[in-house]
Amino acid sequence: MSTVDVLAASWVVLFCGGGWMIHALLMMWTTRAVPMMARLDAPAPEVWPRVTVIVPACNEGDTLEEALTSLLAQDYPNLQIILIDDRSTDATGDIVDRMAATDDRVTPLHITELPDGWLGKVHALHNGVQRAEGAWLLFTDADVHYVPGTLRRVIAWAEAEGKDFVTALPHIQANGFWLQVGVMALGELMGVAARIWEIGRPGSDAFAGVGPFNLLRRSVFDRSEGLEWLKMEVSEDVGVGLAMQRAGARMAILNARDQLLWRWYPSLGHMVGGLEKNTFALIGQFKYHLAGAMVVLLGLTALAPLAALLTDVTWVWVVACVAVALHIVYAVVFSRWLGCSVAAGLAIPLGKFIVAYVLARSAWLCHRRGGVIWRGTTYGVDELKAGHRVVR
Repeated sequence: MSTVDVLAASWVVLFCGGGWMIHALLMMWTTRAVPMMARLDAPAPEVWPRVTVIVPACNEGDTLEEALTSLLAQDYPNLQIILIDDRSTDATGDIVDRMAATDDRVTPLHITELPDGWLGKVHALHNGVQRAEGAWLLFTDADVHYVPGTLRRVIAWAEAEGKDFVTALPHIQANGFWLQVGVMALGELMGVAARIWEIGRPGSDAFAGVGPFNLLRRSVFDRSEGLEWLKMEVSEDVGVGLAMQRAGARMAILNARDQLLWRWYPSLGHMVGGLEKNTFALIGQFKYHLAGAMVVLLGLTALAPLAALLTDVTWVWVVACVAVALHIVYAVVFSRWLGCSVAAGLAIPLGKFIVAYVLARSAWLCHRRGGVIWRGTTYGVDELKAGHRVVR
């Protein structure tokens, strides 16, 4: 074999075998290992434990009222909702007060100042926990819509199964083909990194956390390092899962595509801008060389089957064709499991370029600014590194 043949063969074997075949097999196994929330069937507990839902909102006037209406439509019998206006400059504060005045399950909380050494959302959640009365805490976002009966279903199951922490994958409303592609490519990468097929298995140290739905048993959360430990963690939702795992929580992750709708970003451009806060931290670990290596690896993985065009070695072509065929099967299975377009699933390899761009942009902006600017507040890179907890 010539040098070109060796390089092409190595490219195909390493990146088709790893980035295409192994990822496809692992994520197809995930579709079998992760239960569907809509199919949970557990008897009601003798006494429904009190649940406190904590909803931080910073300038969420466009989404908050509709999302909160879906929460208030829950028929859960023992519910407290702490609605937090976190230094908003739009109509969020007015909505918080108006909704609290019309439903006594809602406790309003207005935060006007952010103390040094805290990220805004983590600080808001921390304040919410201080006022929480529930035996269970649910951290959720101000753009998440709940199907009626969701809380009853999940709490009954968590109590029956003895779970302490339940996180869930919502259906993400992705308007536009390329937004769906980007969401699915990012979801695949994060799913493999988190080993979500192992979450909840005896002896597993796998963990995850998803901002729209992190449900915590209060007694276990109180013995964890808590939100003060995470006060400068830009991926606080994943950090909550890590804190619970470190506290010995019995973990679970669910597919909630039929129970939760997350209106995350309205367009691909908004997603790129929105992820500038945490992509460098979560994927690049605040290390520029690691972020650069990941950008290169994502590109090499996406293009791997095309490397077969550089050689006429038969077995290299066979490996590339098997990888593409397996990807097609995986794309159909994974897309249907998530409730997404199969066409977007087939384009996940192209989505790796989107993820690579988001990561490169996040790292560059952090370098240029000396940190992260988020919701009008600047956080220095040194303090972010010092407070970084989610290490894979």
